[in-house]
Amino acid sequence: MKRIYMFMLLAWSLALGAKAQQVVLGRIINNKDSAVIADGSVVITSTGGFRRVVSTGDNGYFSVALPEGRYRALASSVGYASGVLDFSVPVKGSLLIGLDAADNQLMDVMVNTGYQVLDRTRSTGSFSKVSSEQLNQQVGRNVLDRLEAIGNGLNVDRATGTEGRISIRGLSTIRGPKEPLIILDDFAYSGDLGNINPDDVESITVLKDASAASIWGARAGNGVIVITTKKSRFNAPLAIDFSTAVGVLEKPDLGYEQRMSSADFLGVEEFLFGKGYYTSVVNSLYKQPLTPFVELLLLHSEGKLSGGQLADSRAAFSSLDVYDDFDRYVYDKGVNQQYSLRLSGSGDRNSWSVSAGFNRNMDNLGLTDKRSTLRFSNTFNILKNLQLSSIFTYSDARVKRGRQGIGEIVSYSGLYPYARFADEAGNALPIVKQYRGTYLSSPATARLLDWSYYPLLDHTHTDNSSGLKDLNANFDLTYRLPFGLKTSLKYSMEEQRASSALLQGRDAYYTRDYINSFTQVPASGAVVYPVPVGAILDSRESTLKSEQYRGQLDYSGSWKEHQVSALVGFEWRRAVTEGSSSRVYGLDTDKLNAGLVDFTRLYPNFVNGGSSYIQNGTSFDLKRNNFISQFANLAYTFRDAYTVSASARADASNVFGISTNNRWRPLWSAGVAWEVTRMPFFKFDFVDFLKLRATYGMSGNVDPGMVGVSTIRYPGISAFTQSPYAVFDKYSNPDLRWEKVGMFNAGVDFNLWKGRLSGSVEYYSKQADDLFGMFPIDYTTGVGSAIIKNVAKIKGNGLDIQLNSNNLSGGFKWQTTLNFSANKDRVVNYYVPNTLGSSFLQSGASVSGIEGLPVYAVFSYQWAAWTR
Repeated sequence: MKRIYMFMLLAWSLALGAKAQQVVLGRIINNKDSAVIADGSVVITSTGGFRRVVSTGDNGYFSVALPEGRYRALASSVGYASGVLDFSVPVKGSLLIGLDAADNQLMDVMVNTGYQVLDRTRSTGSFSKVSSEQLNQQVGRNVLDRLEAIGNGLNVDRATGTEGRISIRGLSTIRGPKEPLIILDDFAYSGDLGNINPDDVESITVLKDASAASIWGARAGNGVIVITTKKSRFNAPLAIDFSTAVGVLEKPDLGYEQRMSSADFLGVEEFLFGKGYYTSVVNSLYKQPLTPFVELLLLHSEGKLSGGQLADSRAAFSSLDVYDDFDRYVYDKGVNQQYSLRLSGSGDRNSWSVSAGFNRNMDNLGLTDKRSTLRFSNTFNILKNLQLSSIFTYSDARVKRGRQGIGEIVSYSGLYPYARFADEAGNALPIVKQYRGTYLSSPATARLLDWSYYPLLDHTHTDNSSGLKDLNANFDLTYRLPFGLKTSLKYSMEEQRASSALLQGRDAYYTRDYINSFTQVPASGAVVYPVPVGAILDSRESTLKSEQYRGQLDYSGSWKEHQVSALVGFEWRRAVTEGSSSRVYGLDTDKLNAGLVDFTRLYPNFVNGGSSYIQNGTSFDLKRNNFISQFANLAYTFRDAYTVSASARADASNVFGISTNNRWRPLWSAGVAWEVTRMPFFKFDFVDFLKLRATYGMSGNVDPGMVGVSTIRYPGISAFTQSPYAVFDKYSNPDLRWEKVGMFNAGVDFNLWKGRLSGSVEYYSKQADDLFGMFPIDYTTGVGSAIIKNVAKIKGNGLDIQLNSNNLSGGFKWQTTLNFSANKDRVVNYYVPNTLGSSFLQSGASVSGIEGLPVYAVFSYQWAAWTR
């Protein structure tokens, strides 16, 4: 009987406890349009040290059981300023907390690493975030053009490549891939950044240090750029957005750079002629060209031209500047046109958006670039805690080349500055190209095709076009488990189809030159054309198919003064690239027929008599790359002030050596952060936020072109056996392994005067080791005097500063952002096979390889005051 009474007493006590608590429901919304805010966080506090943290789902709702009393709720979400609501329990109805968009305050910024969304105030890594608003304030054809000026720690290198290459905190490799890893909606993206419509971008996060980027492992050595596209929020009305932009590109100022004048150039030519510099060229069997003035100097030396005539010609040449002709006939104004349309809507369980974009751009040389994009995203709450998201993106880009510009119109050894493209009436004139003018006008070439080169006409006989179609699909199935756990399965597929066609008509200089080089002219009878007279068509088709799978388990929890976030997962990626190339000779575009060519015979060169085969442009290629990864990340915060973080990842690939240890590359990072403004001793009222942080870690770099086993390739059909033949492509290199990059980063983040001024200052140093470089070997092995091994090393350091200011707020807003980045690198280990001075004076940027000097050092012969 006593047991029965005790049981009844216990049940009554539990009932009283249950009655004293109430399940409080709430929702977070955007104050601007009342749309719900997904994936928010609500911290509920009360007297006596009570603290509880709950998260909102994708529908913006949260629930928590609370006993009677007074409470304060602090709500926060990505890109919004925190909101506070005081309430009492019991409460009637549900809570509604409104948030305003963050106003460029560092302490309200969240960042996306591609694996998780982090609160920047509790992170240890180095991030640079660009919002869609900042991106749309920039003028540019694509994401890269707009990101260049506003991405801190990021620059575009145009010194080592004409197209411009993104660089994050300088070089991390010498011979390997130098481009950063691009992440689009949580997956590695293999396509061109130009295929991404800037109006579809919600935010871009640049992961700069090892703590931020090492979670991406062996492909993160050059930094990571995470692009997140726009998605519709739940319970938002139908919205239609349309934008258009038209920009005009002014002609480049070709007189901005100081160059040697024509008069000075003529003086140099006369000096060299007097020293016999051109004697070997004059007597060459290859009929190498001489500039017009050197030809006149030769005639004068032979007594065929008077001194007065030479002086008059020199004066006429001195008055010419080829850049005037570039400005008058080649370069013109360009125009960029961009159109974008986006529709979005949602309900309680489903949100969707559809967008389309069209760009048409024409540059200063008449190159036309047309791009169409179509994107559809959908998020569906299947069950209370089960959500399926999908994104489909299609792009179609077409490029057609225009006129040849500076650096493309060249003579045999550069373009002489007094060249003329047209006469006074605007009629096109030929310039010296590959052979001497006296030879081309001699009877020896009378029966050949015209061998003259007309820069202003050549592009009219050439059609150089390319196209790229890209289809990308992402799927994300997420289930929220109890106790702060969340599991997700993600899948991504991408298929690219690229094509290019270079049609060089019968009158194009390349076509005429190639036909003439093989032409046979007998003493009597008809001219023989081993290369048929007609156009030459080079075609290329390639397909990239890639798949990525990811399984991931996340945890986020807090109790009292502790907060923990962690994730663990695996990833598998496969990429298959197939391609084929072909060449057709003697093409008649009207009759759609082509000529026959014998690729098995050796033909004498018309000019020098040397024998060679006619180029067979047919080729096929196939590449398969497989990657598998395991990763984990952990962050712990104590009292919202002290944070430690660590991450680890192991990558494996089929491209590296015989040893399993070389196929795998374990990478890691660790970091600490201290929010000083949380300390009781910190009493500076004008400082809203101050955090010190430091990290160190290892990331990697992989070049799919490097393999550890011997490989062969089949370049074509043997002219002797009439069957396929093989050559060695790569030699056995069992010790080949991943490149690795270690980086130390120290920084301070601050927010002053209620967000009036915010920013960060960071110093970093990094060492790239096990880099691919040439290594000398015994040449009697039969594979050459050097092979590529992991023997090179470089070091670098730099400084990143970002300052944000809110100058005016209210109806009229004025904000400024200042980015400053400095970087210096030097070679530590590198083998230089050729130490001749002339090898370091090549045109264009080249790797110096000299230990202690920058990777792309610039050299000059010692002269005047230049002694070092």
